[in-house]
Amino acid sequence: MNLTDYKKLFFKSEKLHLNNAGLSPIMKPAQDEINYWAKRFYEDGYYSDHDYMARVDWTRQQIASLVDCEKDQIAFFSSCAGGISQFAFGINLQPDDEIILFDQEYSSNLYPWQQACKRHDAKLVIVNSSVEKPVLVDDLIANITAKTKIIAISYVQFQTGILMDLEKLSRTCNEKGILLFVDSMQGLGIHDISFKKLNLAGLVGGSHKWLNAAVGVGFLVLRHDLIAKLDPVSVGSGTYGTCDDPSDFMCAPKKDASRFEPGAKQVLEICSLGCSIEMIQKVGTKTLREEAFRLASLLKSEIKKLNFKVHENFDQKPTQFINFLKDKEDPKKLQKQLENQGVNLPVRGPGVRVTPHAFNTDEDIGRFIDLLKKF
Repeated sequence: MNLTDYKKLFFKSEKLHLNNAGLSPIMKPAQDEINYWAKRFYEDGYYSDHDYMARVDWTRQQIASLVDCEKDQIAFFSSCAGGISQFAFGINLQPDDEIILFDQEYSSNLYPWQQACKRHDAKLVIVNSSVEKPVLVDDLIANITAKTKIIAISYVQFQTGILMDLEKLSRTCNEKGILLFVDSMQGLGIHDISFKKLNLAGLVGGSHKWLNAAVGVGFLVLRHDLIAKLDPVSVGSGTYGTCDDPSDFMCAPKKDASRFEPGAKQVLEICSLGCSIEMIQKVGTKTLREEAFRLASLLKSEIKKLNFKVHENFDQKPTQFINFLKDKEDPKKLQKQLENQGVNLPVRGPGVRVTPHAFNTDEDIGRFIDLLKKF
């Protein structure tokens, strides 16, 4: 599939979809997949049981191919927060264990660790940073002590789009026996990652940003040796077998990552994710990344020609994240002005964040710049 064919998979809307780091529109194959299973459930009920289970398993394989792991390492959740919580509360923290995070992590990658530390008397080490400067893994490494058990980090920082040097961080963690946990939500679909080569302890991802699938799917990938060591946070029939198995007081939990899925799954959303990943891999993440970067570069250069300040990070590589505002003005004012023109963008860090995706067009960029000229 080429880039032109990929762009044709999206609805041609009058709306400007430039908050793709928040919620992107889904592609047509994902919509078709949802409609197909809704129709099957409506018409066939239980007679669709075997088929949808096979399709969910197929989606596991699509994810495994995308992140370079085995499908038995993947557990589905309703969100990234669910996967993070499973790891944080299931890893059996001990008193005085230290978990290192940046202070500007997204809340779903902060609150589970914060609460898990409180519950187990572990220590949450918050590394101070600034959205005006690059966030470097060296800052995390500098805070490592003999008590450090886990470093939890986002692959791509949600406010500024900074891509973290996971190779350097994972090398340090593996040398020191530290578990590295990665939230890949803002990276997958645009950036490549190899769970296997990095020897990560855990990785979470989700459906509704750069993967262009329906809201409602998170997934957790676990290193094989950790699957049996983590206690399931939620427990049900799926922990031990299937919904059709008789209750057995002597049963043992399953040995693969599906032991963390307690029961029925969000089939429509999971299957739509599988379709989206299939399309993304057909066109290639490199192609999508280069197009997103090109559109962002075009947008950034046009914004700079106007009366706006673009917040630049030192030594920042090309990115599809742009953070801007009118100099010294409250970013919420600009956000409201854009909202009044029918464009919804979030305030992140020092300004308003705009994040074009590869499905966007040069026309989208031109329309957005025309709006900014009004302010």
